[in-house]
Amino acid sequence: MGSSARCHSASRRVPCRQVPARQRAPAGASTSGRPPFSNPTEITNPLFPIGSTDQAVQLGAGGDVALRHEITFLDETRVVRWNGQDIEAVVSQFVAYGDGEILETATDYFAQADDGSVWYLGEDVTNYNGGRVENHDGIWLAGRDGPAGMIMLADPQVGDVYRPENIPGFVFEEVTVQQTGLTVDGPTGPVGGAILVQERLMDGTLEDKGVRARLRRVLRQRPDPRRAGHRRRSGAHR
Repeated sequence: MGSSARCHSASRRVPCRQVPARQRAPAGASTSGRPPFSNPTEITNPLFPIGSTDQAVQLGAGGDVALRHEITFLDETRVVRWNGQDIEAVVSQFVAYGDGEILETATDYFAQADDGSVWYLGEDVTNYNGGRVENHDGIWLAGRDGPAGMIMLADPQVGDVYRPENIPGFVFEEVTVQQTGLTVDGPTGPVGGAILVQERLMDGTLEDKGVRARLRRVLRQRPDPRRAGHRRRSGAHR
């Protein structure tokens, strides 16, 4: 997903508005903060369809910049140690281009908890400027740098609040569910079961986004589907 706290990058964000005050705590979040992960690479959450495709390309714009986002689901996993658990996460690669110039590459890690919620366990990031590596701002890993973030609830309801990135001062994103049960346009026709969410960033700005069942994240920012199944496994983080 990348560091959603960064609002300045055309590969991530468009101009934002001030966010209103929060209303209530997340109804669908784990109250213990230690969700069990018995089979974390089998991601079945319909609003986070990792298994639906191997690669996706998204075209759009951020301000006056033409954007191309490529998401590739890699045939590997990574084990992340968080809250005393070794969690096997699925891995995907994200590449962003602006006006044909590379802006960012990232490798993201995701896992599904036993209740059906999907968790974001970290990312490796490379940012580019003028076709050259500029920095690696936004790298983080659950357990090493802070907690994992819940990136999709198991059963989102209006008013639910959750945090895909939850290390305030470093990476942070808070999502409020505004509408559920929507039908929206898809590439081959109407798609039901969509939700509308509002995202609050670390700098206090917000964005509205739609999330389609089977077609993750369709408005203004790259999608975050990840592929489940058998993958090559990398070493555990210590």
